[in-house]
Order: sequence, then C-alpha cells, then structure tokens
Amino acid sequence: MSDDNQLPPELVWEKNGDGEEHLSEIVLATIADGQVSIVPEVAFTHLQWCEGCVRAIGESAMLSARVDSCLNEWAAEAVQHERAKARVSLAPPLPVPWFAVAAALAAAALAAIPSLEGAPLWFHESCRVVIHALPALVHGVVTIAHGGASAPLAVSYASAALLMVMGIGIAMRNSANVRMEAQGR
Repeated sequence: MSDDNQLPPELVWEKNGDGEEHLSEIVLATIADGQVSIVPEVAFTHLQWCEGCVRAIGESAMLSARVDSCLNEWAAEAVQHERAKARVSLAPPLPVPWFAVAAALAAAALAAIPSLEGAPLWFHESCRVVIHALPALVHGVVTIAHGGASAPLAVSYASAALLMVMGIGIAMRNSANVRMEAQGR
C-alpha cells in the first residue's frame, strides 16, 4: 500500500508524560478496529517491543466491543419501537358485512329456483347412471389396489374412468335437452 493511503507521522505518534514517543490514540483505535491497512509499518514495529501500546490496543479493542454491543442494543430497541409504532398506527380490521353476505346468498337462491324444476328427474337419472357404471369402476380400482395392474394398465383404467365420467355428463346433458324439446321449451 502506498504512503498516500496511510496515516501521516504526526497522527501516528504522541509523547507521553516521560517524553517518550508511543502510538497515538488514533492509531490504537484504528488497529483495535481492524483498519490496519492505513497504519504505517513503523507502528507495528513499535508494537513488537512496547508493552504499554499493546495493553492500550487491548483496552481500545474492549472499548470498541462495548460500544459495538451498546449500538446493537440501541438499534434493536429502535427497531422494536418502530414496529410497535407501526402496529399501533394500523387501522383496525373492517367488520364482516354479514347483511350483504346474507343478501347475496338470498339473491343466488332466488335465481336458482327456475333451474330446480327438473332437479328430481335429473337426480333420478344420475343415480341410475352411477348405479350402472359403479361396478366397472369398483372392479378397476380393486384390480389396481391389489397390485394386479402394471403402470400401462393403470393409465388405461384412469383414462377409461375419465372417459366414463365425461360420457355420463354428456349423456345427462343431452337427455335433459331432448326432454326440454319434447316439452316444447
């Protein structure tokens, strides 16, 4: 590192009460904080033989650690305080508009009344179709469950079940349309 990026000599040294030169508080704090790149080599040479400066760096490091700990505690308290303020400033939740929900459900029920005219017939036909299709479906599920089916067979059963469900839906829809046409609607 060049000398331009390091502390100048007037900041590195200071005289103590005996007139001896030792490392300044600036250098001691800089080393204790781990910013050694700006400290000249001559300061580290001095540290090799000066017990007083080594002790001072230790004290400075301890002070730095205590200050760091206090700052972390202060920051945590500040964050908690800000969070508490944010919780207090939040608006209370809006109440559930039960009347509007009940009105919407009532309107939906009233709108469904005309489609309920053919419900008994639809239910009867659905039960009849399911009763006829159920044995084949149960047989396929039992075969697969007992491990008597390989992966391709399981896929074919699943495809057949899907086609059966779709066929039931189409048949029910078509029979309802035929019935409506016969009734003149």
